[in-house]
Amino acid sequence: MQLNFKTTKDIKVPTELWKQVLGQDQAIQIIRKAAKQRRHVLLIGEPGCLIGDERVFQSNGAILKISDFGTTHLEKIKKSVMIGSGHKTALASVFHTYKNQPTMEIVTESGKSIKGTHNHPILIVEKKQGFTGGSSTRRWKRLDEIKEGERVAVVSGVRCTIKKYIKTNFSNISRKKMGPKFHGKLPIKVTPDIAALFGYIIGDGWVNSKKERLGFVVAEDEKDILKKTISFVEKNFSITPRHYKRVRQDRNMPLHYIEINNQNIYHNLKFLQEKRIPDLILRSGNKVAASFLKWLFTADGTVYNKGRGRRGIALKSKNLELLRDVQTMLLRFGIFSNIATIYGKSKHSDLQLHIRRGYDIIKFHKKIGFACRKKIKVLNSLAADAIKFARVRKQIGEKVVKVIKEGYADVFDIEVPEGHRFVANGIISHNTGKSLTGQALAELLPKERLVDILSINNPQDENIPVIKTVQRGKGKELINKLRLRLSNSFKYQNLVFFILVLLTMITPWWIRKEYGDIMAAASLLGSMMFLAIFMLFINLNKRVKLVSGNGAIPKLLIDNSDKQKAPFIDASGTHAGALLGDVLHDPLQTGGLGTPAYERLVPGMIHRANGGVLFVDEIGNLQPHSQQELLTAMQEKKYPITGQSERSSGAMVRSNPVPCDFVLVAAGTVETIKKMHPALRSRIRGYGYEVHMNSIIDDTQENCDKIAVFIAQEVAKDKKIPPFSRAAVLAIIEEAKKRAGRAGKLTLRLRELGGLLRAAGDLALEEKAKVVETKHVIAAKTLAKTLEQQIVDKYIEDKKAYDVILVKGNIIGRVNGLAVMGSQGYFSGLVLPIESEVTIGGKKSEFIATGRLGEIAKEAVKNVSAIILKYFGEDIKEKYDIFVQFLQTAGEGVEGDSASIAVATAIKTCQSGKIQHLLVPYQFAEKF
Repeated sequence: MQLNFKTTKDIKVPTELWKQVLGQDQAIQIIRKAAKQRRHVLLIGEPGCLIGDERVFQSNGAILKISDFGTTHLEKIKKSVMIGSGHKTALASVFHTYKNQPTMEIVTESGKSIKGTHNHPILIVEKKQGFTGGSSTRRWKRLDEIKEGERVAVVSGVRCTIKKYIKTNFSNISRKKMGPKFHGKLPIKVTPDIAALFGYIIGDGWVNSKKERLGFVVAEDEKDILKKTISFVEKNFSITPRHYKRVRQDRNMPLHYIEINNQNIYHNLKFLQEKRIPDLILRSGNKVAASFLKWLFTADGTVYNKGRGRRGIALKSKNLELLRDVQTMLLRFGIFSNIATIYGKSKHSDLQLHIRRGYDIIKFHKKIGFACRKKIKVLNSLAADAIKFARVRKQIGEKVVKVIKEGYADVFDIEVPEGHRFVANGIISHNTGKSLTGQALAELLPKERLVDILSINNPQDENIPVIKTVQRGKGKELINKLRLRLSNSFKYQNLVFFILVLLTMITPWWIRKEYGDIMAAASLLGSMMFLAIFMLFINLNKRVKLVSGNGAIPKLLIDNSDKQKAPFIDASGTHAGALLGDVLHDPLQTGGLGTPAYERLVPGMIHRANGGVLFVDEIGNLQPHSQQELLTAMQEKKYPITGQSERSSGAMVRSNPVPCDFVLVAAGTVETIKKMHPALRSRIRGYGYEVHMNSIIDDTQENCDKIAVFIAQEVAKDKKIPPFSRAAVLAIIEEAKKRAGRAGKLTLRLRELGGLLRAAGDLALEEKAKVVETKHVIAAKTLAKTLEQQIVDKYIEDKKAYDVILVKGNIIGRVNGLAVMGSQGYFSGLVLPIESEVTIGGKKSEFIATGRLGEIAKEAVKNVSAIILKYFGEDIKEKYDIFVQFLQTAGEGVEGDSASIAVATAIKTCQSGKIQHLLVPYQFAEKF
């Protein structure tokens, strides 16, 4: 390395944003040109989405997995969702899906979790600067930018309007010949009774796939619910389940076993084996959901009331995702809960969901409750006491306690054009993100071009406000001068008013003394009426002056007085009013008493970005109308403000054109291009640049030095981990080479590389080391293994038990191939045994190969005859029947084009009787 340093502490970290962007030299070069020449830029990169299992609240309160919103990429949908702003809803119109994307997860203090791509934005809550009370502000932040200790915005409750019972869609299985006939019935709709049965089976039941039966257990001390649970089966399925009693060795108390031994019922209810809240319940109304939760808590829940700090309701489960499902479902009833790990005396840990706040306990008692007498009694006592410590506290933000790097997964997204956000797992989520490259461009633009923009009353036509631009910082000065002048014109009015108030108070007493009580009362009323008329006269006088233009104070639309650099405005996912500007509705628009039109102007983001950068992520999501108007603003460099709602009084108002000379930085994926307005893209391409972001760079000395600077930069940003030694930096660079997936390249997946160096830093902190060494990086690779590496390790361990992988001895017809698992620069290797057999005959038309081979792998096997013919001069296809088996690949399958040499070696050993052991490359594609 050319950089001379002992630790990363000696490396100077650049302060300019454009110098912090690593490996995107072309993009930075274009950005610098764009800043100099004020050109527009289109950046194409990776999508920002969530994994398919994340639960989204629909507008009626139903909960749906985001992957179930559609089936194909860019599919048109019409599903209304909650947007996390009171009870407001919006329509999701387009479904997105992307294959095999890197993901990460954040976990909040209450156990809520959300998993998505690194650039997926989440709404965070921050305290306003300078405020010590409850004042806060909200802004969007990418998942990879969120740190532990920050607070994310959550919802405290969701309204459910579903009243009707939904259909089960259960159906009888096709009967086999001479098979038993089903004499029962299958429920048509999801009723509270069937929901109760679901809840109890998930809590204290089982589903046996081998014997095709299911059932549940009732403890002796809760046998008062026994008849009720049996009736659920009899009432809904018209069969009588088997009931027997048994004492288990690990328990003194006998247990009652209820068993349903019926194939039809098993095949329709086998989804309960997943131990998650079923979709049928998530899509049902609160009456059904409450019944499900009641019996789930009865089965696996507990309630305790032992004094302060030892009272509450709990639900225990080994399945964390089930508890998170319950936590999300409880929001439908406005109940806050938290998930925690509880350690017992034996140091064995259990996952538990807790409800401890008094207000939430009361709501649980009222809306859900328990089914058995023992728990009902304790809950009644707890609810009575909860009134004393109940506090109404809405949870609007939760602290992030964990940021976890995950593996690769298919991800999904929905477009919400009007709301631009939705609620997933109780957390407010967005589908757009910021770009460091766009912010870097804003930093390069000169701040001298910035101006202040004022809107001024137009005496000739108040519905056409005048727009005036002044030098940066002069807008405030002008308004302050006008306010001072106006206050001087009315400075004697307060003195006159004070004198009149004194006279109004004194005069009735004098009249009472001279003329009596009746005249005094009449005088008091007259004085009060005179005072009111005088006040009205003064205010109307002020209004006349303001409206006439003689004393109207302009409105400061854009104030750049405190700006130290050109503005960077993130307009991702905005509606027309926020993007283009709007005019506020005025309910007092008649009689000259309303707010003047010039004061009701609201500048759009295109106007706020004047002199700076307007950044729009997923620009294809903008409405066609907004894209057309954005194009107009780019061409004219000015755009008038008018009302965006045709029913508003603001629709009559249209200001003079307002300056909006901005540089547009648009971002998105390759799919974005298809949805962009052709004229808008033509404008960018004709007057700017299009850039595709790199994923790898050349392994050169210069780029290795840049990786070292990146490591120093990340250490400085983290502010917790110690500096890296030179040897540790070299170890990270070596890892960057491996993760590139190509010889002579370095990876640009810097978030994942950053995760590795933070893990190494954490290990150094635990050892109280002053510097991160190579050993910490090596240990961190084990600690922060990718999902592919973990799967490979488990695969190898499983196969050892069956002696599938042999590394000693000689076997004719068998070779050990090298399988590769993973993609996108994250590969792991494992041994893939290949066996072959050759018989004389030549009757088969082609090779017989097993192991769920993909199309490319099949073609590779067929090429073996050509390899043997070339190197051994023999056409084996005409003389032999050849059989090839890829061992233990039935589940995952095999794909790739490099199997030919491995298969050829195995076949040749069979044919010649010679033994050859080779380790050869073989592409292995996992199927999740």
